[in-house]
Amino acid sequence: MPGASPAPRRVCAIYPPENSFLDRWLHRIMVKAPLTLPPGEEAVGMLAFAALLGIVLTGVVADAAMGMAASDDLPDEDEEGQETTGQVEEDTSGSGDLLNWEEDHEPVEPSPQTLAADETAAAEGAAQSDDLPDEEDEDQQLSGGDGDDILAGLGGDDTIAGAAGNDLLAGRGGADILDGGAGEDELRGGDGDDTLTGGADADVLHGDEGDDSLWGGQDADSLFGHEGDDRLFGGAGADTLIGGGGGDGLFGGGGDDWLQGGEGDDSLRGGPGADTLDGGRGNDTLDGSGDDTTDFLNGGAGDDRLLIGAGDVATGGDGADSFELFGGDDGSPARIDDFDAARDQIVVVYDPAQHPDPTLTVEPTEEGDGSMVMLDGIAVAELPGVTDLTTEMIKLSPDTPLAA
Repeated sequence: MPGASPAPRRVCAIYPPENSFLDRWLHRIMVKAPLTLPPGEEAVGMLAFAALLGIVLTGVVADAAMGMAASDDLPDEDEEGQETTGQVEEDTSGSGDLLNWEEDHEPVEPSPQTLAADETAAAEGAAQSDDLPDEEDEDQQLSGGDGDDILAGLGGDDTIAGAAGNDLLAGRGGADILDGGAGEDELRGGDGDDTLTGGADADVLHGDEGDDSLWGGQDADSLFGHEGDDRLFGGAGADTLIGGGGGDGLFGGGGDDWLQGGEGDDSLRGGPGADTLDGGRGNDTLDGSGDDTTDFLNGGAGDDRLLIGAGDVATGGDGADSFELFGGDDGSPARIDDFDAARDQIVVVYDPAQHPDPTLTVEPTEEGDGSMVMLDGIAVAELPGVTDLTTEMIKLSPDTPLAA
């Protein structure tokens, strides 16, 4: 209704079946309106719901409820901030469907409506027709306001925008587009291949089922891909990205990010900042080579590729792993903690312009309890606890790191 923006509430159909839900969220509710019927017709009240996520459920006419006469209104308008409760029962078909509502609302001006004798919009389960959509696959376009909104789509390809405020957006079925806007929002894609954008402030995004794209935006966001082959982009801020199942792509962006691939063959790239990359299970690719800050790379289970920048700390984990080193010209060697010559390999990537005739050597650490990998006399990697490393175990590769 114009001028009214009460908090959303859910409608509960009490029977049949008992304590089931219509599964619709209300954005605004008109709790009082006059009812006018043609002379001679009897009814006792009307309840109108407005802006039911873009769907209108109007004219719930009760033939026997609350004991009011045909010309009676719903109970008098409550004072501002009070909670209104009630029920409307439609019994013309003998089904006895009952609709309960609860709403903490602001005062709303009534909007008179006239219904013919056979015009009834029943709740789910009644014999009469209703204005709720018969097709769950219908596409919805929903927009919130400046407050804390709760918006949910149906089974179609929905577009939902939260705008300002701390919003909760749910796409449910279909290939949905969700945009939280400003505020600390929570977005859930549901089934389908969804696109979720958190916007400003610290947001929480869940892709759920399907191959989803999640964009955190500004501030410290938390992104969860769940099932499917997802793409997660943290953006600015210290973000947390968790891929879940499937072959996911995780991109931390700016800030000190934490990335976890989970199940599947994942690709993790930290970007600027001191990042922590955890591949999890599967044959993963971890890239910490974006800058000179200290990144921590842990391949986890599987045959992983670790692209290691200057000053990074790398652990391959279980499996036959490839440690690919570059960026050591500034004298800040990386560290490899669990190199196993029987299964792992080391690749030193160099720039031919800086090293036209590269010479690779291995020297012991100062303490003598490890090995240093040297490129033209510059330390590019330290291997603690490895004392039997030779140049034959190391491969030289020109130009750039192997593509992720």
